[in-house]
Amino acid sequence: MASRTVTGNSSARACIWSGPTYHPLAGPGQTTLHVAVFRETLGTFAKFSKKYHYVAVRGIGGSAYFNASAAGSLRVWQHGYTITFFGSVLKTVSTLKNFANAAVKSL
Repeated sequence: MASRTVTGNSSARACIWSGPTYHPLAGPGQTTLHVAVFRETLGTFAKFSKKYHYVAVRGIGGSAYFNASAAGSLRVWQHGYTITFFGSVLKTVSTLKNFANAAVKSL
């Protein structure tokens, strides 16, 4: 990735990695990965995920939900924190799971 932008404050942080990529069929393009981390109760996490039609995913953190229509967004809750992943890098659920499991281990 070519660049990284960090935003946030003491209660929430977000990073966006972006950079050029090349696909053999589509040609040059832009690849991005958005990761946001913030404090949230499990109840609020579950309520938001269900309200916006996320689907439960097993095997990641304390609780996890995926929404294909929200740019392939994955929300993971663990130890009072929510980590949200989305971006063009994350085309498959298995890729999302790999990113999420690595992040959850660091909490």
